[in-house]
Amino acid sequence: MSQHQQSTADKRSGDTLIAMSLRVLTGLLDRSFARIAELSADGRFFDRTEVAGIADVWDNNTFPLFRAARFRPARVRDRHAAQALRWMADLGPSRHAWMVRHGGQPLAALLAPAAPESPYYRDSLGRIRFSSAPLTVAAVASLTQDYRLDQAELRTVRVERAGTTLAGYLAVQTTTDAVVELYLRDIQDVRVDTSDVTGIVLAVADPGVEIRIGDRGLIRCAGAVLGLDDDSWHLTHAGRAADAITPAREPRPPKPRVKEKSVGTAAYVLHEVMLQIRTVRYAKQVGKVPIREYCAVFEGVGDAILSAAGRPWWSRDAAFGRLTDEWLAVSPHLATHMAKRYNFGTPAALPAEPVLPDRGVLTLASWTASQAIVNYAVDDGSWRLWSADFEQPQRMVLETSAFGDVSRLPQNSGDIGKLRC
Repeated sequence: MSQHQQSTADKRSGDTLIAMSLRVLTGLLDRSFARIAELSADGRFFDRTEVAGIADVWDNNTFPLFRAARFRPARVRDRHAAQALRWMADLGPSRHAWMVRHGGQPLAALLAPAAPESPYYRDSLGRIRFSSAPLTVAAVASLTQDYRLDQAELRTVRVERAGTTLAGYLAVQTTTDAVVELYLRDIQDVRVDTSDVTGIVLAVADPGVEIRIGDRGLIRCAGAVLGLDDDSWHLTHAGRAADAITPAREPRPPKPRVKEKSVGTAAYVLHEVMLQIRTVRYAKQVGKVPIREYCAVFEGVGDAILSAAGRPWWSRDAAFGRLTDEWLAVSPHLATHMAKRYNFGTPAALPAEPVLPDRGVLTLASWTASQAIVNYAVDDGSWRLWSADFEQPQRMVLETSAFGDVSRLPQNSGDIGKLRC
């Protein structure tokens, strides 16, 4: 094949990919709702972090989707959709990987390869900062060189269900006021007593990560990601070494300017739904948003957007308007939320709140000196989620077995002093 023929073939292939862009973009939206529904179907296996992460994708990408869908003709819609997909993927390697995993080969071919992820970055002042990286033997050695972990104090502990496994988060206050953050995956063993939190020992070996807390505390997990909140990290041994090999900060290219197009009411309603779902990133909000109802209402929403986008110009706005009417008609919680918060539409009659049983399965336990939060999947046949928070908890004793069997829901801070079966 000649160079000219190859160039022509590449152009045709690129044109074909762009012509699929709006379908790929709406397909990502459909798969997002489907995945959230899957993760929320049984509260005993809820994955709060993944649900919040999926919803967060659509904070900055709902309006570009609708803006692209309202252009005409089809080739212009797809060109804007391709631009929106590229911008969506530009957030970083993890976002790029998520999109390719759910969008498949057509999307992988459309996007540029992901840039390698660095554990370092420069802030607005040009100072080197640590982002995150897997916890390794070398990372532990570096930490112990720069921080007195033997005198550090555990300030936050959170253990929670993540599907069929347990995940966790630790925040450790060092003597220099830096905070060492550890994001734990696949926890196998937890024994934490918040009355014994001074002195942290980290060990990484073939089986995974072992964290000793105080005299008796222990967490074993398959792996961990390290984060640091340290405004003076650029002055540490590790910071100075990273500074020597990290190039100057390059500003992110501005978002491509596109001809402004009204996104319509449907975009604002869908955007608000995703923001509501995203509130589960705050553990105390779990169980307060009707995620299952929203997922049922918005099942197949991507196809509905495609259908409205393909209508003749004189009926397209009405088609998008009908989407809003249909969503509000079948979701009383959404209709009431939009009416009360934005004075949009009419509140609907909400179904009676089911009686809260007194037992459930613990799915999350979080402790700081000022607040403890627990999430439960309640034992009423639905395994819906419930959360409670308690101010100024005196003590929490957390063990792995607490996440297995049905137990009594806590009624006060004294009850969370012994989260074990």
